[in-house]
Amino acid sequence: MFAVGIAALSALVWGSADFCGGKATRRGGALAVTVVSQIFGLPMLLVCVLLLPGYGAYDNITWRVEGGTVTLGGITGKATLMVSRIKWKEGWPQPIRLP
Repeated sequence: MFAVGIAALSALVWGSADFCGGKATRRGGALAVTVVSQIFGLPMLLVCVLLLPGYGAYDNITWRVEGGTVTLGGITGKATLMVSRIKWKEGWPQPIRLP
């Protein structure tokens, strides 16, 4: 029963974040909303990384550096997706066509 409660809470948080992001994108640009949301999310990520215990074969600092690297890659990918959605009016990224 605990797992069901955690899953419902997760769905509520993700759904409300998606809704609020969509509403904010209508008022401001998609790239601006993405950048601002990532900037506000970064302090929470840093708090979680520093306070929560880490487990793994490597020492904790190695896992934290690897996690930070993956997070920066995700931020870059999300920003690239949003820019491509702005550039092409169809709403989805298109493949690059070489001459």
